[in-house]
Amino acid sequence: MTPIAHIRSPYAEKFGIPRQSNIVADVEATIVFELPFRNPDALRGIDESFRPNALALSSVRLLSVQLSSPEGPLLRVGGCDLMDGTPIFDIKPYIPYCDAHPDARSGFAPAAPEAELKVQCDDRMLKKIDPSLHRPLFQILAADPRPHYQHDADRIYGMRFAGRDVRFKVSDDTVTVVNIF
Repeated sequence: MTPIAHIRSPYAEKFGIPRQSNIVADVEATIVFELPFRNPDALRGIDESFRPNALALSSVRLLSVQLSSPEGPLLRVGGCDLMDGTPIFDIKPYIPYCDAHPDARSGFAPAAPEAELKVQCDDRMLKKIDPSLHRPLFQILAADPRPHYQHDADRIYGMRFAGRDVRFKVSDDTVTVVNIF
């Protein structure tokens, strides 16, 4: 299979990426099409149907379609759970009457994530990150990006987000940002 595009997101590494799409709804990303697929006509009706390959990986919100840019047509999406540079093999519109399964059960993740953690971050550290990314960063941290098997209250965890190294600790129901590089 041939990737038709790649994602441009603030997630530079696997650690810190939400476990499922739309857990952190305010994170925005851009789908950048590969050269053979940079035809604006291919995006006509994107909110209705467009499937160059028969594979879909994540359900994201389509925020906007930009038909012309130096990189060709772009799609801005919200709620992604994809690391920067991830290849995109297909784009499928959401069709509510067949894609929504409100009564479905899952053995993999049977329940929604537990209550969000409180997030504490000194304003001086927060100034190191673009203000438009403050809310997404807090959502990621509140969703507890640590692996489920790690619960050491003394450990300082780190994740790359939006070109920065974010260091944090988790104790009880609170995430405390200790530094941002």
